[in-house]
Amino acid sequence: MVGMNPQSLFDTNSTNSKEFIQNQIVKCIDLAKGGVHGVLYVASVKNRFTAEEAAVLDSLQLLFGPDIINYMVVVFTGGDELVNDGVTFQDYLNDCTPQLEDVLRRCSMRTVLFDNKTTSQTMKEKQTTELIKQIENIMAKNGGKPYSNELLRQAQENSEKILGRQTSRAEPGRAYEEEVERVTAEHIKQLNAMVEEKMQATIKTYEEKLAHEQAARRKAEKTTEDTLQLSKELQKTQNKSENSCLHKFRNYASEKLASMGCTIM
Repeated sequence: MVGMNPQSLFDTNSTNSKEFIQNQIVKCIDLAKGGVHGVLYVASVKNRFTAEEAAVLDSLQLLFGPDIINYMVVVFTGGDELVNDGVTFQDYLNDCTPQLEDVLRRCSMRTVLFDNKTTSQTMKEKQTTELIKQIENIMAKNGGKPYSNELLRQAQENSEKILGRQTSRAEPGRAYEEEVERVTAEHIKQLNAMVEEKMQATIKTYEEKLAHEQAARRKAEKTTEDTLQLSKELQKTQNKSENSCLHKFRNYASEKLASMGCTIM
């Protein structure tokens, strides 16, 4: 099972450097190289869910494949805050942002709420049981097969190859331990190279999508501004036209009345 915090993953503007994030992803892949039974997408009810956090889901699908979402559960923390505010979890979900609503829809509404401050053992066990139940439902839905993709399979193959060479080269002892350290470092190095290449492609795709969305938003804003400006110009033209017509009518009426010996005051 893999857990991730959308507020830090792929956020190279945060205090976490790109290298740190990459190393964390490598660790996840190394631990899950045999396959993933569940992915925990962690969010807090204390913070407003933003478009940037929702974009993490797209990034994960680019990195691990589109079907990773079929193994995902959205885990909300801060349940105690909802209790203090007198808000039910369902009320919170009903009033969530469009971005969060989209994430929940794509995850088939698989959610679990955790109360971080509870001291009740019964509550802790209930929360854990609910999470395990969600993972079991995912496994049943996917025929009991763990999720894997090219990245995870390559990690598994590399690990098996390296470990195979390791066991054939050294006998138990100090030399064996040194060989284990060496091949482990080689395995992690290869994983880093794989993840770096995939991350570069993922970040590039994400940046291109973001630039496209920003361009579309600017175009929409420009269109709105142009429409408002045109509306103002039309209103000015209409006012001028009305004033001109009124002026001509007054002149015409004055001439007519003058010819009849009358005057407009």
